[in-house]
Amino acid sequence: VEDEPRVRRSLRHRLELEPDLLVAGEAADGPGALAALAAVPVDVVLLDVRLPGCDGLEVAAQIHATPDAPRIVLHTLHDTPAAHDCADALGASLIPKAGPDEPLLAAIRDLGIRVGA
Repeated sequence: VEDEPRVRRSLRHRLELEPDLLVAGEAADGPGALAALAAVPVDVVLLDVRLPGCDGLEVAAQIHATPDAPRIVLHTLHDTPAAHDCADALGASLIPKAGPDEPLLAAIRDLGIRVGA
């Protein structure tokens, strides 16, 4: 879930290069993410923290509250103590956008194999 189309396409392309990962869907905002998750079950949701209309942390809390909720990887430029606290409370991983791909890929693999981006 990423509001910037170029970043979303880049993430999808990067994830699709991994033979053990399957991108099951994508969304540009919180309501789109929740609708997509209702239609296609996934193991892991890759979720930007800053989204228009509905903050990614709010979306993460809504996802976390559902039965059989997928695991969440929060992906952000805003690597703050508050974001880490929220991630911890939701059992989510928080990975900064800046930096190499390996920590993001490792977090996804640690949580599951089908990804909604």
